[in-house]
Amino acid sequence: MSRAVIVMAKGAEPGRVKTRLTPAVTPERAAALQQAFIDDHARRPWPADARWLFASGGPDASFDVPRSLGWTIRPQEGADLGARMKGAFDIVLAEHGAVMIFGTDSPDVPNGWVDAGFAALESGADVVIGPSADGGYWTLGLRAPCAALFDTMTWSTEDVFAETLRRAQAAGLAVHVLPLWYDVDTVADLERLRLHSVHEHAAHRPHRPGETLAWLASYQG
Repeated sequence: MSRAVIVMAKGAEPGRVKTRLTPAVTPERAAALQQAFIDDHARRPWPADARWLFASGGPDASFDVPRSLGWTIRPQEGADLGARMKGAFDIVLAEHGAVMIFGTDSPDVPNGWVDAGFAALESGADVVIGPSADGGYWTLGLRAPCAALFDTMTWSTEDVFAETLRRAQAAGLAVHVLPLWYDVDTVADLERLRLHSVHEHAAHRPHRPGETLAWLASYQG
């Protein structure tokens, strides 16, 4: 079963990305952090046969690093996040048997958990999902398209993970739940990222995203 990773990424445009960090972080610095997220995801050692980046907004140069590393880059299409993710899955699942999707906001999620997600799909799980601390999820993995997980969902709420899990179970799908992680959206999240960068906890061994940690080292918060 071939594996593929999808990364959904907004271009690094000041004033349009990482806006929950302002005013503590200027729009320009927030955009630089988004660029670091994109570049770190592009360079990460993904355990997959193919890597797809679905891009939205921002300067095209935001995606120069993944383009140079051989990622397949496509525009995001759809009226809302659910439609855009569903469209990305439909495209990639036509070519690969196990697909996991990620945003760019969890740059240090442990590598072992990504491996575990693909292993679960290959062992018979229909859906893999990793809950995030804000009530959403940091990854979703599928072996076949499933519109029920995306259509008419209310996004960006604390109920997204629970509702996605409920829908998957109602559809009779076998679900594997990965451990809880977090997104970097707020100044408090930056501090959590800083702590992870200096303490590699034995329980989960966070991935070390170089460009993001370089940004963090220069951040005077």
